[in-house]
Amino acid sequence: MPDRVVDTHMRFWDLSTGWYPAIYSYAESVNTPELTQAFGVDEYLDAAADFPVQKFVHVAAATTGRYYLDELKWISGLAADRSVDMRFIGNLDPRLPETDIIADLDAQLAIAPDLAGIHVIYDFAPDSPAVRPVLTWLNEHGLVFDLVAQPDEVTDWLRVLAPFPDLTVALEHTGFPTSPDDDVFAEWLAAIQTCARDTAMYCKVSGLSLVTNTFAVAALRRWVEPAIETFGWDRVMFGSNFPVHRIAGTYVELQQAYEAILGDQPPADQDRFYAANAIKAYGFDDD
Repeated sequence: MPDRVVDTHMRFWDLSTGWYPAIYSYAESVNTPELTQAFGVDEYLDAAADFPVQKFVHVAAATTGRYYLDELKWISGLAADRSVDMRFIGNLDPRLPETDIIADLDAQLAIAPDLAGIHVIYDFAPDSPAVRPVLTWLNEHGLVFDLVAQPDEVTDWLRVLAPFPDLTVALEHTGFPTSPDDDVFAEWLAAIQTCARDTAMYCKVSGLSLVTNTFAVAALRRWVEPAIETFGWDRVMFGSNFPVHRIAGTYVELQQAYEAILGDQPPADQDRFYAANAIKAYGFDDD
């Protein structure tokens, strides 16, 4: 087990707020009713058990309307009240006029001075009119672009990102492989190899249960090892994707799978994966 962990992709949520209407239909579609339960600090710590998570990157989950502003107020307040060392990845509605997009970005930074970056879940293709103003704003503020991109979008995203060579980019969910099929695996591997070769972006090794549907060691190893080999130990970061990863099993089972895959690696490399890279990328103090 590592000595310290930064979870770069996690969420707290309270569905009584009405901010997450899609969660109910998703929970039903994946036959995981636990997803509709509240998930906060206590629930996270109970799930993680003795896994030494010391710092957190909360990734916005509210996608309806502009609830991401309300969510950020709640999450940042919760983190402050519970003394949780947390950075925040905000969200936005890219269909808004550019002036409103910039206003929402400024508002999120005002709500949470520890805002670390932005991701956009829907309606944000590389040719979206919102892309350039968002990337420009992030670049000017020295914040992270958490990139949501499937393998077939990588070439276009790299073209769009080329004018921003100093922008810190983190590829979410290991590059979003879409199925376990061999041809999909080959397309995914080629895409992440291009990202690693042509950019300095980080790779969040997260979200793999969305394609494996299990925390079985063999199933995860197939994706985890090539991702680390491709990006190298200095550019990979652990993300639990809890509570969404409940679709595949428990947090303890996820830990055990990673221990089986990475536990024989040098401690310094494991520390880069579990903590050091995230501390650098997301601007944490290195305690």
